[in-house]
Amino acid sequence: MVYPMEKTTIRIEKIAYEDIEAGDTIEILHTGGHAYVTKGSTYTVKAKSSSTTHDGIFNLFFYGDKNEPIRWSCTNTYFNVIRTVKKEQSIQKPPKIETKMSNTSTTTGFQVMIPEQAIQERVDKLVMYKLRHEKIHGILSDVVVSEKDKLTKQLKKELLEALKDDYSSKKEKIIESFLESKRTQIHLKGELKAVIDNPSAHKELPKLISYLQLFKQAMIVGPTGSGKSTLAKQAADSMQLRYASFSCNMEASKSELVGFANLNGYVTSQFLDFYENGGLFLIDEYDAMSPSIAVVLNAVFDRSGQISVPNRQGNPIAKKHKDFFCILAGNTWGSGSVEYQGREMQDMAFLDRFKLCRIFIDYDENIEKSIAGDHYSWMQGIRVFMNSHMESEKFSTRSVFDASTLLFNNFCKEDILNMISSHWDEELQKKLKKTVGVS
Repeated sequence: MVYPMEKTTIRIEKIAYEDIEAGDTIEILHTGGHAYVTKGSTYTVKAKSSSTTHDGIFNLFFYGDKNEPIRWSCTNTYFNVIRTVKKEQSIQKPPKIETKMSNTSTTTGFQVMIPEQAIQERVDKLVMYKLRHEKIHGILSDVVVSEKDKLTKQLKKELLEALKDDYSSKKEKIIESFLESKRTQIHLKGELKAVIDNPSAHKELPKLISYLQLFKQAMIVGPTGSGKSTLAKQAADSMQLRYASFSCNMEASKSELVGFANLNGYVTSQFLDFYENGGLFLIDEYDAMSPSIAVVLNAVFDRSGQISVPNRQGNPIAKKHKDFFCILAGNTWGSGSVEYQGREMQDMAFLDRFKLCRIFIDYDENIEKSIAGDHYSWMQGIRVFMNSHMESEKFSTRSVFDASTLLFNNFCKEDILNMISSHWDEELQKKLKKTVGVS
C-alpha cells in the first residue's frame, strides 16, 4: 500500500558542521560571533566555508535584515537549525523510553532532584537525534527497541556526568559567595590595608588591625585563655606578615630581646630580627615582665624609630623597619592583680603609650561555638557553675578547645568533668555533674 508523504519541521541543536546544508534555516540563540545578528531571528544559509576554522568556529553566509550579505563566525551553540523534512506516515516514532530514575546523589554533597518528565523528554530528544545522525531513522520499530536499552543507558550516564560537573561548579560558586559575604576589607585614608577572609575571625580583629596600621602597636587585655595570642596571629595573617611571640617573666633578661655578644661574635634575637626586617611580634604576659625587659620595650615604643644595641660591634643602633608591628598582651591593665599571680604594676609613662590603642576581649561566643559545635551549651553550663562556685578558676576558650578535642576523640563528658573537678571536694564534684549533666 502506498502512503502519502507528509512534511514535518524539526529543530536540530548543536548540529555538526558537516551536516549544515545550503538552504537550511538557522534560528539565532546568541548574538555573539563576528557579525550583527538579531537574537530570535531566522536566516537562510546561502553557503558555508569549506571547513571550520580554529577551535570549531563556523563560517556561515546569508543575507541580513536589509538584504546585505553577511558572513557569521560562530559556534554550533549560537544557533539551532530548523529543517523541513518528508517522512512516510507509516514509519512510527520510536517507542517512548521509560525510566524510573527520579533522583541521584553526587559526590559534591548536593542532592540532585531530576523530574521524571524532564528525563524522559531529554532522553527522547537525544535518541531521535542519535538515530537520525547515524542514518537509521527508517529502521523498523523492533530493531529500534532492541537498541533502546543500550543507547538509553549510555545517554543517562552522559547526562548525569554533565549534571555532576554542573553542580560541582555551582557548589564552588556558592562557597566563594559565602566567603565573600564574610570578607572584611580594612581601608585607611582610602588605601586597602588588610583583608579578613576568615569566617571565624575574632570580632575585634578589624579594630586591632586599624590600631596597628595607625600606630604600629597595640595592647590586648583579657582573661586567661580568651584568645589573645590567637587574635594577634589572625592580625598577622590578614596583614600578610610573618609572626612570632615572646612570653615575659620576672627571670627574663633584655638579651632575650636584643641579643648578646660572645667569643664568636654577636648572637641576634628573633625580636631584633623582626624589629629590623619587619613582621608582627607579640610580647605576651607583658604585665609579668622584668625591669630589664621594661627598659628595652620602653625604647621600642617611644616612636623614635630606633633602639640601642651596645654590644653589637659595628652596628650598635637598630633601626625599626617600616613594616614592624608589635602587640602587648596580658591579663591586666598593668596595675597589678591579686587574681593573677606575678602580675606587677607597670610604669605609667610606659602604659600611656597604649592609652588610645588598647582592646579588652572576653570569651568570644562565635569562636567558641565554632570550636564546640553541639557541645557549646553544655560547656557554657560548666563556665556558669565555676563562676558561681570556684571564683579562682576559669573555664576559658582554651578549656573549650581542649574539652572539644577530647569529646571528638571518644572521651565522654563524665571523663571531662572528673578532670576539671579532681581537686575539688566530693560534694562539689557531685553538684557539678548533677547541674551540667554527663549524658
